[in-house]
Amino acid sequence: MNIQIIVHSATGHTLTVAKQLEAALVVKNHIVNLTHIIASNEETMNEALFTISPIPSCEPYDLILIGAPVRAFSATPAIKKALKQITGVKGKKCILFTTEQLPMNFMGGNQAIKKMKKALTDKGALVLNTRIIHWNRSDKSEIINTFVNSVVKDYTHES
Repeated sequence: MNIQIIVHSATGHTLTVAKQLEAALVVKNHIVNLTHIIASNEETMNEALFTISPIPSCEPYDLILIGAPVRAFSATPAIKKALKQITGVKGKKCILFTTEQLPMNFMGGNQAIKKMKKALTDKGALVLNTRIIHWNRSDKSEIINTFVNSVVKDYTHES
């Protein structure tokens, strides 16, 4: 399977999850492209005051995984801007994930996933699953492993 992982990661936490996904998928002989979105100014919440690079294209991919941290109780401005500019997602299967410090989904994770999902479904993408990973939990490694294994088993035709 040809898989695109798109991630915005300000602290490295979300990138850690993306790299674990990439490693697990490569071991199963999938072709994986990991695209790390970088904002020219991480400090501002105003999308007009920064650019992102690279601007992702998902045309050649069968499955798209998109991850970002929660910021100010929502999706980061960088991932919101990336999802506005993303191309080639119509009809594509997508899985979304967020990382957040706060301990409950209603403290930003739900809102972040909702915004990311809407941006993709408005472009015709098929969001198959979502996951919120709370970074301060003592069992986060187990939660990440469960998520990674689920992606490999349930969405890439591996058993």
